[in-house]
Amino acid sequence: MRYTYCPQCGVEFAESEQERFNNEQKNIRCGNCPFVFYNNPNPAVSAIIKNTKGEVLLTKRGIEPFKGDWDLPGGFVDYGELPDEAMLRELEEELGIKKVLDMGFVDMYNVDYLNEGREDEKMNVLTIVFEVFVDESEITGANDDVEEFKFLPIEKLPKNIAFPEQKKFFESVFGE
Repeated sequence: MRYTYCPQCGVEFAESEQERFNNEQKNIRCGNCPFVFYNNPNPAVSAIIKNTKGEVLLTKRGIEPFKGDWDLPGGFVDYGELPDEAMLRELEEELGIKKVLDMGFVDMYNVDYLNEGREDEKMNVLTIVFEVFVDESEITGANDDVEEFKFLPIEKLPKNIAFPEQKKFFESVFGE
């Protein structure tokens, strides 16, 4: 992200402060008022859903970044929402799932997310991964930002996985 002006007082951030922020991605301080922007990660959730054959459900992204690549179902946690609530909301939005049988924490990882593919709009995302158990008949179709979905054997996951960190996650969890 590029920040030029303080959102609190409107004064331009010092060039040295902007450069430090761009290089370190830590925080940026206003020299005129007490405002500090902390560059904290944005929380997101992803679901591992398996069918009775042990295949994993993947969704094809219908939006940038990585439009057309495969991804686990999920998305950003909204303001005031807990991660498990976000997971339930995303499953309903993307796949029409209204009822979950069980859900449990699996792992989490960081990813640099390019907002709609723009390099200057990079943000850090902390993705919380859940294993979600659903009745397959609950999956009513691809909706929202999902173009399509498929259950795929773990040993035959596609090469075009959306995010580099998600590829590493797949390798650690599925041995791919």
